[in-house]
Amino acid sequence: RNIVAEAAQPGANVSEVARALRHRSARKLLRKLLKKHGFAPTRITTDRLKSYPVAIRHERLSAIHDQGLRANNRAENSHRPVRRRERKQQRFKSSGSAQQFLSIHAAV
Repeated sequence: RNIVAEAAQPGANVSEVARALRHRSARKLLRKLLKKHGFAPTRITTDRLKSYPVAIRHERLSAIHDQGLRANNRAENSHRPVRRRERKQQRFKSSGSAQQFLSIHAAV
């Protein structure tokens, strides 16, 4: 759908259209994760985006929704080793040579 065309309609409010898009995106993400894992979680940890509680209510989940301060840090920090390796790969001409270098040095 074209959001610009939807927002340009007479009487349309841009913030309402943007909010609907955020809610739709959050619901889509939640449905995708539920389908991938195959079971409903007992606890969901998200950042403080207001679309996530709406999506959880829409999917009728009984999970505990944790939005606390620094609750999402564990998930964010799990990507740090990957990001570090990506920075190292920027020095190489090909990803193959970078992968070879990293596999050798990962054992050290």
